[in-house]
Amino acid sequence: MALVLVGPVNSYVAGGPPVDISDKFAGGTPKPMLTRFADATDGSPQFSAVTWVCTHRGCDLLTGSAQWNTTPSPIYDSTTKVITCPCHGSMFNVQTGAVVGPPAQFPLTVYAVKIQGTDVYVDNGSAPQNAGVA
Repeated sequence: MALVLVGPVNSYVAGGPPVDISDKFAGGTPKPMLTRFADATDGSPQFSAVTWVCTHRGCDLLTGSAQWNTTPSPIYDSTTKVITCPCHGSMFNVQTGAVVGPPAQFPLTVYAVKIQGTDVYVDNGSAPQNAGVA
């Protein structure tokens, strides 16, 4: 596991939309987005990191695509933790990477997230799910 510091916990808004953190990784790959959920009942912060490239046709889930004339901001529902691809409508759970609505057939790649002190780290190498663009 190779952890990459992506910033302090308080720099991410609890319940806010996923944010692109790929600039924290050498070469810009992998292409993860980080989502902070409501804190746990004990006050500990809750995060997940998944890829921001739709597995259906490779559209950017965060900004859409000029090719498809889509929205420049994420279509995200914080109550269901679902992000919708602005290009073709595929839906993914940003906590698990699971496909929750077609046409995508493959999940998003999920990256391990670790909180150390007041900082957030994301694993840049050993993701449990590897998704491909179909």
